[in-house]
Amino acid sequence: RVTPMGEFLANREQVNEEILSSLHESEHSAVLMEIQRKDEELGALSPCQPLDSSVLQRAHLARRIPVREWRPKGWRTRAVDDMTENGSNPATEQSDKANNGSILQLVCMILFFLEACQAPLMWKRDVQNAFRRLPIKRTQVHFAWVVWMLDNVIYCSFPAYGYAFWCRKFHSSVAPSGSPVFEH
Repeated sequence: RVTPMGEFLANREQVNEEILSSLHESEHSAVLMEIQRKDEELGALSPCQPLDSSVLQRAHLARRIPVREWRPKGWRTRAVDDMTENGSNPATEQSDKANNGSILQLVCMILFFLEACQAPLMWKRDVQNAFRRLPIKRTQVHFAWVVWMLDNVIYCSFPAYGYAFWCRKFHSSVAPSGSPVFEH
């Protein structure tokens, strides 16, 4: 069910209260703080701060969860922001059918490579941090606050403007004409 924006905004205080009342410290909360500091250095997130009432008056909070994964090099912890719990994900579902172009474009690309006697290569990009590069409108930052607990203190943070601004500039410089570009 797609949540209408009015309902999403009206339920903010209740949802924030539910998230905060069920928030607890985990054995990996210190790792969340390390991840936060690295994201701050990248410019992807604002400096974290203890949660106060001024934030609660304007923010839609999402719980930041430490997720443990086994990798060939050992255990890794990554931060996952639960945007479904606070209602952000259902509020941003697309209502129009996705358009992926035609199969003819794919065939043309394959024929182009064959004509040039080249084989297309695939490579892995930095998918781990990809979501941190998504731009966000300055007027919508209040939808992106995250919270976690460490040493019985609730910390909060949100996407940094500068990083999102850089992403928008990048997208506008490479976007094909006529394609939508994120607003500032």
